[in-house]
Amino acid sequence: MIFRQIVRILKGIAMLSFALALFGVEIGVASADTHIWDGGGGDNNWSTCANWNQTDTCPTSTDSVQFDGTSSKNSTIDGAFAGTIAAFYINAGYGGTITQARSLTASLFSQSAGTFQGGSDTLDFNGEVSINSGATFISTSGTAYFANDFSIAEGAGANAFQHNNGTVVFDSAVRNDFSLDSTNNEDAGSGISVDEIFYNVQVNKDGGGFIRDSGTETMAVLGTLTLTDGYVNTVAGSFVINTFGAISAASTYDGGPSIVKMVGSGTNAATIASGGIMPTFEVNNANATVDFTGSSSTTFAYAVTLTSGVFNQDSAPLVFSGAFSQSGGTFNGGSATLDFNNTLLTRLVTATDT
Repeated sequence: MIFRQIVRILKGIAMLSFALALFGVEIGVASADTHIWDGGGGDNNWSTCANWNQTDTCPTSTDSVQFDGTSSKNSTIDGAFAGTIAAFYINAGYGGTITQARSLTASLFSQSAGTFQGGSDTLDFNGEVSINSGATFISTSGTAYFANDFSIAEGAGANAFQHNNGTVVFDSAVRNDFSLDSTNNEDAGSGISVDEIFYNVQVNKDGGGFIRDSGTETMAVLGTLTLTDGYVNTVAGSFVINTFGAISAASTYDGGPSIVKMVGSGTNAATIASGGIMPTFEVNNANATVDFTGSSSTTFAYAVTLTSGVFNQDSAPLVFSGAFSQSGGTFNGGSATLDFNNTLLTRLVTATDT
């Protein structure tokens, strides 16, 4: 009985499919296409459909775009293009420059050749970002959002990623596996070599998201490091963020065992909204200042080291759960409590100690 019912259902589906086909109606699930740049149009624009191999049709939001040895003609993501694609591949064999002239959203970005020249508009990559050897990625001078794994391949070199004085935001509620080129040894100033130099960086991993190192990662932030939400974790080595400009930490930040260092010789100001959790923290800049806003308790969950600079408690209760060490600089206690929970405290600092 059940078998006969199944047969009837299958016959019904077959008859419906035949009827739809008879009237020219196709059924099925739409699939994404890969549009390969062939440069066949009269200009360099993405919105010129003759520049793509897919029977001269332009990519849509469900399609991938690919640059390879098919054509090394320069390319422009122009204002007439819709601005959203599924994936963006710049493969070996492409020798041109792709210029950003409007905002762009993609789920995945992978570059192994050519030059990506960012403009001033937003870049929003919701999937993995891979910058490989042979690539030159010049970021936007605006804001680039990286929601998932971010990697610069070993041996990619100092030109592989260029910050262009822009802002990089690590966002979304998922984990970012983070990997930089450890062979780079890029000079960030003040005798400090790092794997990569960024200008402005924001960590905003809401909903339990976090950044995780893939080894021993060192980076420099020349502008402002903004710690908004989430945290930076270390599982395979260490994660060191050298800051040369400013730090802004929100009460919603969740800390993590990464190491944030205030370094260099220029003005370096950290403003920390009370109520949050801070990572491992080192102050080693004579022109650095640390200040707190608000009166809620702020926890330093890991070690704090004061070598030079000024650390002002202001009116925020502070809890040092890790070791506190001061070998120089000035610690100005405020009107609230100081709670040293760790027995590894190397020097007791009171409210009047300078």
